[in-house]
Amino acid sequence: QELFPNGGPGCTLHGAALPFHREASVSAWEWEVLPDGVRYFVRLVRSPFLLERVMRLAPDSPTLFVEGRAENRGRVPLEYMWSHHPAFGAPFLSGDCVIETNATRVLADPVAPGPLLEPGSEHAWPNVSSNGGSLDLSRIPSEDESRFLMAYLTGFEEKRAWYAIKNRRDMSRVEFSWDPADFPYAWLWQEMHAQMGGPWYGECYVMAIEPATSYPGGLANVIATTKTHRRIQPGETISNALTVTLSKD
Repeated sequence: QELFPNGGPGCTLHGAALPFHREASVSAWEWEVLPDGVRYFVRLVRSPFLLERVMRLAPDSPTLFVEGRAENRGRVPLEYMWSHHPAFGAPFLSGDCVIETNATRVLADPVAPGPLLEPGSEHAWPNVSSNGGSLDLSRIPSEDESRFLMAYLTGFEEKRAWYAIKNRRDMSRVEFSWDPADFPYAWLWQEMHAQMGGPWYGECYVMAIEPATSYPGGLANVIATTKTHRRIQPGETISNALTVTLSKD
């Protein structure tokens, strides 16, 4: 999913309601086949943005190239937050999996990080202070372990930010890589048989690591607190890119 121009809790901005993770993630995108890939595009309704995503497979490697563009067709500058929301589950995801990344810090959500982290706390990655002890967040819980977590990876030390989830049982691995100037954060969300209310009802075993421009959730909240939102001028087009690589050692 593409989360744009809002990610996380819904809000109202410039008189327009921006619901949870909306509106690009629930819009019907059009598409056209290119000689080397596919172009997807959509004109949003609640805000005057034209979004594009071009996806290409490398001919000589197991890598998917994803290029994103957003154009402000309105006549006023507009704020936005932008993230990708790739979610992972079983059978790939299991207690045999670990997170690898060049992030150096993890920020707990300031409101609802889950029971493991103090709201708004900052930690070195991957070993964090949790309930009086130390917890290695790079280890992914098995389906027998209940966990809810909402935090943000940051402090990517190299010219390319990256993370991977690796299954050490069958050595399969998925890696995301991007320019940290495009996405300085990666949301770390885990919903693993933890929340008994709707819409999960204790059923979900899923997690996502989401390259993102901003944190925490909710565009109006970001503008009021961390100010990590971005702005597009009238007629301006902005772009970003990332790669996804599958491998098996």
